[in-house]
Amino acid sequence: MLTQFGTVGRIEVNFDTSGHVPFVTWTLPQSTTIQHNLQVDNVVKTTEDYKSTVAEDGMFAALEIYNVNFLDAGTYTCRMDFSDTGRSSERSIQVLVIDPASIRYAENGLLYLPLHQFANVCCISEGNPRPSVELQWLSTEGDWDILTNVTEYVYHIEPYTYWTFMIHVAVRQPLQVRCFAINEIPPAATTQVLNLVAKYLASVRMLSPSTTVPEGSDIIFECQSDGYPPPDTVLVMIPNMNGSEGAHLPIKAKMSNKSITTWKFELKSLAMNDSGKYQCLANNSAGYMSSKKIKINVTSRVYFSRELLAIVMLAVPALIFLVALLIQILKSRPDRSCIFSSERKRFQKEESNSENDINERQQSTHCYATTDLRYD
Repeated sequence: MLTQFGTVGRIEVNFDTSGHVPFVTWTLPQSTTIQHNLQVDNVVKTTEDYKSTVAEDGMFAALEIYNVNFLDAGTYTCRMDFSDTGRSSERSIQVLVIDPASIRYAENGLLYLPLHQFANVCCISEGNPRPSVELQWLSTEGDWDILTNVTEYVYHIEPYTYWTFMIHVAVRQPLQVRCFAINEIPPAATTQVLNLVAKYLASVRMLSPSTTVPEGSDIIFECQSDGYPPPDTVLVMIPNMNGSEGAHLPIKAKMSNKSITTWKFELKSLAMNDSGKYQCLANNSAGYMSSKKIKINVTSRVYFSRELLAIVMLAVPALIFLVALLIQILKSRPDRSCIFSSERKRFQKEESNSENDINERQQSTHCYATTDLRYD
């Protein structure tokens, strides 16, 4: 007879003793006895773990077992004694407790492993008949397939069976596995998905180049990080000669593609003291790494206040007026070229007159000299 684990099992035996009032004794596998006397008890007798039922005419006896477990498996014997005739009758029945397969992890959760190392996945199974267990992995097509390249160790401690699967972790992407158990009693059982992850050192790259920007402008730095567990990444300003260090810049955007994460950091309203070298730092449980350094040069910018701009706007019309006035004054003065021409003519005329006077004097003197020679 088969009865299932965790249910209520019922054992029933029939007797050909019609018309007699029996005294029933049940003997259980653990040598426990249950006595049921119809001369004293009712046709139904209940205890914490069992319920006995006997027909008044002694035709049958039944025993129900609450919350069947594996200890309830074995031989059950029912004996009927009839006081009025002195006869007795006995029936025995073999009970087998069956149980669907069940499976659980000895350890649960996310398991981090060094790359190219071995991982041990340990599962504990129960069931009757004893279930077979296999380790499955989730393929890229979304199917659960048997993981064949594993080393398997099995040992039994009733009612449990311990399974250990040794896996070589050779990929960076998480490997999703589960234990699968099955026996003759449906349904099959599986564990939750276990992620086997090869952890490796963080790496980081600076994507932004060195550049020169004007004071007051904004700038975005871009970095890429890799590693598992996914590293935390920050952008820092390299300490200056005086030992000061810029604060970590806020993250503007974060984009992940498999194991690679792109980070964007934004610095607003650059000041002159923001000039310097910058680099990204990535850190995970396997270690930390820094990127190359880039140099940001912030140039000064001339700013005009509103008051100064208003003064300039008022001064421009006045300056235009002064220039126009100066031009008008220059136009109203006499032409100096004409003056110079008149002066030159007058000077030439005076010079000419002087030459004529000299010639006349010379001629006069010549005449006097000629006269004097004549009278001598």
